Amino acid sequence: MLYSFSARDTRTNTAREGLMTATGKVVVKPRYSTTGSAGGEFSYATEHNDRIYFDARGKQLFRFSLPTTVAFGSDGIGAMPWWDVGRERVRAAFIEPGGAQRPIDADDVFPLHAGLAVACRDRGSPTLTAASWWDGTSGSYGYVDARGTWKIEPAFSGASAFEGGIAAVAVRAGRGKPKWGAIDARGAWRCKPGFARAVIAGDGLVTVADREQRWGLVDRDGRVVVKPRFAMPLRFSGGLAAAREPGGAAGYLDAAGDWAIAPRFADAGEAIGDVLPVATAGKTRAPKWGLVTRTGDTILAPTHASIARDRALFRYAGTYLRTKPYPWGYLAPTGEVVWSGLR
Repeated sequence: MLYSFSARDTRTNTAREGLMTATGKVVVKPRYSTTGSAGGEFSYATEHNDRIYFDARGKQLFRFSLPTTVAFGSDGIGAMPWWDVGRERVRAAFIEPGGAQRPIDADDVFPLHAGLAVACRDRGSPTLTAASWWDGTSGSYGYVDARGTWKIEPAFSGASAFEGGIAAVAVRAGRGKPKWGAIDARGAWRCKPGFARAVIAGDGLVTVADREQRWGLVDRDGRVVVKPRFAMPLRFSGGLAAAREPGGAAGYLDAAGDWAIAPRFADAGEAIGDVLPVATAGKTRAPKWGLVTRTGDTILAPTHASIARDRALFRYAGTYLRTKPYPWGYLAPTGEVVWSGLR
């Protein structure tokens, strides 16, 4: 996987972006207006009105003129939604890394994960996002396989990608708000719809929200693990999920719903292995982020304005000042700086 970085063009005094590896090796030189992740192991770069796609080694795969976009899933196949500009219409399709396209009998199709992709019929205004779930204001959502065959008919008003054999879906009765639950790869209910929101949390769990947007946990069979009481969705990584009760401090839960690390931080984020990004706050200053181990030992003292997981690295940023560029970059889980620059 590749990471965006920026460098200033001394001839034009403008920032240009390129792509580098997780060790900081440059594989795509900084000559593009924007770069970023295209999902999975793939990346993109924007040049004028074109978007160019690269594999994990920086090899150029193909390019399309905007507004056509491609997003890849964990299965390594791209998804391209339909779009309609003037008289030209492009059908929804899967696209191989080599560029071969397979049109899909759907208005929209999204990245493949574990052999299935969210697809939509009767959608009024198509937009492909980088999110792992889709909650449409129109259209019906179901799932297709890599050949584009409907495996779960489009009967849902919202749907997520499959993870660990389950996916979050929503059903709507009349004009009421959708109710969320979870299904398996056969389309059978594992967690019956009854929540204001549901998101796959990892480790075979689903994080669910009540009408007050308090979040809890249910297992893959719909049994309540933790009653909704948290101020944030729960996402497990390495057996831990950052959690915070409304108005309280943040800590980390284990898969049983018990505090593995007692709440004592101003904020907390998704871990990489045994390394946790946490924020501390003084009485008169904004929270500062650092890195700690599961046992609470400091790896990196709290000095950054933000630290968040970005796949295999942590991305950090300094304090934003409107009058001048702010520092940002990437940290290895050891706390060492992989790359740093200004934006």
